[in-house]
Amino acid sequence: MCTFDQAHPKPVLSMLPFRLPVACIDQTVAPIESEFLATGLRLSTAQAAVPTTGTAAESVVSDCELEADRCALKLVQHAIKNGLLARALELAGNMHLTPSLEGALRLATHHHQPALAERCDPRTFTALVFGSPAATIGACTAITCFCLRIGQ
Repeated sequence: MCTFDQAHPKPVLSMLPFRLPVACIDQTVAPIESEFLATGLRLSTAQAAVPTTGTAAESVVSDCELEADRCALKLVQHAIKNGLLARALELAGNMHLTPSLEGALRLATHHHQPALAERCDPRTFTALVFGSPAATIGACTAITCFCLRIGQ
């Protein structure tokens, strides 16, 4: 006698969660890389959906930017620990929020990588050195005046 399970085999296809394919040598960073790529995809989708006028969708974009920067900071920390300074600089350049970039600079200075800190965004770097935005504007004005005097 043939039962129902024997007559109809289990399906070959099965449902899997959506993941972006990431090939990493270091398997500890692969989930973070995958999450970073997925948040970047969600961010670009959210930015495309936001019209030119201010709407509630802008809060979705800011949440996506925050999440993408959070993943990027994790990757920056991993890259600095492993000596991948070019990768850390690339990730810092892709950050959207100023506090995230300041966090990357703090990571670079904590791990004694001054060259990486110097190559990051100069406006944020001078803001960290001088403390306040007003001091940053004053420092940029002084540097501009100095460069104009040299050019004459």
